[in-house]
Amino acid sequence: MALNLTIIRNTNPSTLTITKKTCINFNPRIPNLVSRHPGPFNSYPINPDPTSHLNPGDQVQLLAILASKQAGYAYPQLHLKTQSGIEFYCDSSDISRFLSL
Repeated sequence: MALNLTIIRNTNPSTLTITKKTCINFNPRIPNLVSRHPGPFNSYPINPDPTSHLNPGDQVQLLAILASKQAGYAYPQLHLKTQSGIEFYCDSSDISRFLSL
């Protein structure tokens, strides 16, 4: 079963696990989790800073689940934090792509 907001709300985990090579992109107005794989489905440039790179198995702390109104977007987001203290967001549409329990 793919991870989604309902499962996260029901299980209330404190940490989530990264499942793919990703990076935190700081170009938009808020830092968000994007794929580190170049290609037609990755519209963001890959951040060259290695401290922003996350690998499969890395743990991130779940700080909050933001409703679309709180996030300022048309969809909800997860507010997360890396073990090194970098805070970022994951769009609800990307949860099953990049995260697991």
